[in-house]
Amino acid sequence: MVRMRRMHPLTLPQLYDVHDAILGNARSLIADAELLESKGRFARAFSLAVLACEELAKSMFVNQACVAVALGRDVDWTTLGLWLRQHGRKLAVMRLLDVLSSPDDARSTLFLEKVESETLIAHPSEINIAKQDGFYVDISDDGTAIVPAEVVADGDARAAIELAGRGLALFEEATHETRHLLRKPQHYAERVERIRVSLRPIIGQLKTMLGDN
Repeated sequence: MVRMRRMHPLTLPQLYDVHDAILGNARSLIADAELLESKGRFARAFSLAVLACEELAKSMFVNQACVAVALGRDVDWTTLGLWLRQHGRKLAVMRLLDVLSSPDDARSTLFLEKVESETLIAHPSEINIAKQDGFYVDISDDGTAIVPAEVVADGDARAAIELAGRGLALFEEATHETRHLLRKPQHYAERVERIRVSLRPIIGQLKTMLGDN
């Protein structure tokens, strides 16, 4: 099967198939990560869980394209193709989800770390590098080997798996609701507009807090 080099328009049934495949792959990655974690293979478990997070972000992008196609709106297919392959863009989505959905009493999540009265938020590029550290051996400044098992802790793996689990539950529910509402596209469009208006102040505050990706 030849991989699509440049994103071109897809039909709604094709988008639904792609979306289902993305969610299915995310479920498998989470299951594999949990299995590796249970065997003490924390570095690989962490990296697979982060990959699952990236797949889940793709789910959101494709879901938005489904809505646009169903409502007869234009889709920037080139941008969609880029977003589906940009690690930073996908991890930025999951960082926002982590900020919004992490438990209040959590001391540390994939992106958040509470130090005394301050909450530190990791940049997506940091998590992307950590994901690679879980797979590859690197070389430190003093010439010694940096081994995955030595740089990724069990808590890191658990944090990544938990975020992926929260994301899966959220995006599966969103997918089900979106497809149900798209049976009556006009009603869906009106509801989305009301939600957008109500969320604008919150989105502005989040953008200020998170800064640039």
